[in-house]
Amino acid sequence: MKTNLCTVVAVLLMTGLLTRLSLAQEHAENSLGEHKSCSLATLRDSFGYAGMGTVVVAPGMTIPLAVTGRITADGKGQLSGSQTRVRDGVLFRETFTGVYDVTPDCTGSDILYFAGRPPITRDFVLVEGGREIRYIVTGSLPGAVITITATKQLRARSTAED
Repeated sequence: MKTNLCTVVAVLLMTGLLTRLSLAQEHAENSLGEHKSCSLATLRDSFGYAGMGTVVVAPGMTIPLAVTGRITADGKGQLSGSQTRVRDGVLFRETFTGVYDVTPDCTGSDILYFAGRPPITRDFVLVEGGREIRYIVTGSLPGAVITITATKQLRARSTAED
């Protein structure tokens, strides 16, 4: 009888421990804001971003590129924003509009349209529950290697809330 009681207690303790671990893992995932799936609505709000890389201008010749700016996604597939871009030491300030798509696995792509130059295409992954975006510029700049990280901007509290 004593052995059976010890076995029952051990099984109950293990079940309780496994349940707690499972709940702790679920809570940790939820507190990180991770989603089981994403949609257009996951990418919504304004993000500050910065990135850098190189652009091929001739065979065997690259120049540096850096960019920083603000992008706003409407949660319905439309983008707008402004940025400062430095290419080989020359500064450009520009605005853009664009479109994006998000798949259930939280990856996606977008196209940015600028006045006076070809559009830029990028692939991305949403992380931290959509609070951060990690981009890589794709086929629009052959030979370019440019990565960008964007972080959701916090909304300022109004003085009425203070």
